Amino acid sequence: MTSFLTFCYFFFNYIEAKAAEYKLQQAAEAKKLDKAE
Repeated sequence: MTSFLTFCYFFFNYIEAKAAEYKLQQAAEAKKLDKAE
């Protein structure tokens, strides 16, 4: 059971990091589009 909780903890941490990374990428893309216009 404990190992399952540990897995969930790392799994959600990984997803949070990926989501934050994705948001930064999207923001960078939006800035590029703004400059292009």
